[in-house]
Amino acid sequence: MRRSLISPQNTLWQNVWGVLAAAIVIPIALLLKLVMLPFDRPMKRTPEEVEGYLRDFIEGTGEEWDWDDFVSIEIADTRLDSIRERASKFPDVGSEELNALLREAEELSSVRD
Repeated sequence: MRRSLISPQNTLWQNVWGVLAAAIVIPIALLLKLVMLPFDRPMKRTPEEVEGYLRDFIEGTGEEWDWDDFVSIEIADTRLDSIRERASKFPDVGSEELNALLREAEELSSVRD
């Protein structure tokens, strides 16, 4: 069941509590993010994992949040992170560019072997 903090369907008091909850939770969340920022580290991914994300997206076989996880988490290997960044612009780059990025990841994978 989804419930909005502030909604025209809520009573006045429900909306007041929603505003108060948002006014308390949002600053705490922002503060925690700022405190944790120095500890954020890039994800260690292999070329094979990057290949898998790209292939799943191209073929439409990935899970619901796989693509979002892939494009929004920095990768420690700068070559793979470059592929991730270029792939994150998907609607602008098109499927031909995604296939080229997949081939690039496959080349990195074959160099490792």
